[in-house]
Amino acid sequence: MALASRAWLWSCVIAATAYAVLSLILFATQGSPIIRSIVDRSGYFLWLTGPAANLVYREEYLLPYAIGTALCCVAFVGAAAAKSSEVKTRMVTFGVVAWCIFGLLVYVPAW
Repeated sequence: MALASRAWLWSCVIAATAYAVLSLILFATQGSPIIRSIVDRSGYFLWLTGPAANLVYREEYLLPYAIGTALCCVAFVGAAAAKSSEVKTRMVTFGVVAWCIFGLLVYVPAW
């Protein structure tokens, strides 16, 4: 059981680190012409980065980024901690839907 817990913990650390790096890269988009050109070329696929996509516009979309990140984290951690497979399935589904919706918000004009 301890080995499974350790593997789960390392998976969470790696996922959180990857998400933090992705968030920093997308936040730096406005200040870096190289990153900006990459984001512009992949425009229709930007929503796949989930809530982090909202950081492309920096301060205008910080609230959707924060809410989307919190909802996805709660959903995925809840799915990992759930005992029932039905609850796991529902939590993962909620997390994926929240990820996609908050990624798609990048295409909505500023509030």
